[in-house]
Amino acid sequence: IWTVNRDYKVTSYNQNFKNIVRLQHGIDIDHGYKIDEHLKTNSKEYINFWYPKYNEAFNGKKLEFEKED
Repeated sequence: IWTVNRDYKVTSYNQNFKNIVRLQHGIDIDHGYKIDEHLKTNSKEYINFWYPKYNEAFNGKKLEFEKED
């Protein structure tokens, strides 16, 4: 679980999210990070997948989904 602000910067996260980001991307996230700026690869895929979902949530749409990697 994590949250981002309208600048796509991480504002909160749980330990599981931090562990998954470390495992999948080799980075240790922190508050204020824009995750795509820290990815060594696949930053475009991250932006193309997550930014539209973030924008839907910012516009009041309830989102609930599972993503398998």
